[in-house]
Amino acid sequence: MGMFESDPLLSAGRSLERLTQENEAYTQKLQELKQVPGITSPQRVSTSTPIWDEIDRIVSSLNDQERAVLNNNKEYYDNSMAIQEMVNSEVLLLVKGRIEGSVEGKAILEQQLSFVRRTSKIAKEETARRDALFREYVTEHGDMTWQEFIDWKNGKPQQKDKK
Repeated sequence: MGMFESDPLLSAGRSLERLTQENEAYTQKLQELKQVPGITSPQRVSTSTPIWDEIDRIVSSLNDQERAVLNNNKEYYDNSMAIQEMVNSEVLLLVKGRIEGSVEGKAILEQQLSFVRRTSKIAKEETARRDALFREYVTEHGDMTWQEFIDWKNGKPQQKDKK
């Protein structure tokens, strides 16, 4: 999963229909995990979900065209994304221990930890370099555009204004 997939502005754009399917799959997985002995939720979750049930009832009563209008609404999309993020967080809380406890899960997590340790240093250095470059631009080269400044820093010849 890409770093920006969960951000609707930076992602390639997952459809709301796809998010709904993922949400249903996560909900199903959550129900299955609740049935597994030895797995307990950090807090007791009520099985009654009147608000969610009402939303499902209304949405399921819509035909395809009506559902398309709903799916194309920004407020509905934003709320659905927020709900999806909460579901993802809850599922992750439930399965972290099981994944880390498995041989395959532990191996992948150790690979990820190694990668994060190596890459975080590079990310910090890159961010510091960009910040320093921006500070130099703002404090010493405000008479140039950002693009002119970058071209100048990269050794590209300056273009004269055509009039």
